[in-house]
Amino acid sequence: MKGSEVEVNFIDAVYRKAVRVTGLAQFIVKSDANPELLSLFFSGWPNLTSILCGFVKIHISEARLIVSPAYDRGATAEELRGKNLRELNAL
Repeated sequence: MKGSEVEVNFIDAVYRKAVRVTGLAQFIVKSDANPELLSLFFSGWPNLTSILCGFVKIHISEARLIVSPAYDRGATAEELRGKNLRELNAL
């Protein structure tokens, strides 16, 4: 398999948590993608049908959960959710 080593962070700004994924990435052109994947994707995001050119598949070699230091200080997920939603909604 041909690809590039990547590191991607998927961040939840409300709960102040993230997952860092490392692995080998492969670009799959839309016309070569699995039809079931295309159907599921476009049923959720139909407005992207005309502009999407492909997908990135990551063969994961490592995944790590990252959490805010606020959890170490005793904050709960619901407390952070409430605080962060209020701040985001105030923008």
